[in-house]
Amino acid sequence: MHFTLALVFAALSFAFCYWEPSAAGSGIPETKSYLNGVQLDTFVRLRTLVAKSCSVVFTVSSGLFAGPEGPMVHIGAILGASLSRWYNRVVLGV
Repeated sequence: MHFTLALVFAALSFAFCYWEPSAAGSGIPETKSYLNGVQLDTFVRLRTLVAKSCSVVFTVSSGLFAGPEGPMVHIGAILGASLSRWYNRVVLGV
């Protein structure tokens, strides 16, 4: 039973990464590139945030050998960029 549940969770994690390819991997190299000024179009989208968050939850709960630390850096970068864009658009009116 446990093996079947772990297999289902791993398949769901793969499905989220297949749905949004920029959510695959840890996200640390992309975050470093983004902070150095490289414009990545799909790196800080809401769709990437949803896919990355759900994929991390299912990966860790399936018992795969993967740590959540790297993906949390990517999730934090998405939230920070989104908050910055929202502040510029709504508060400053730019």
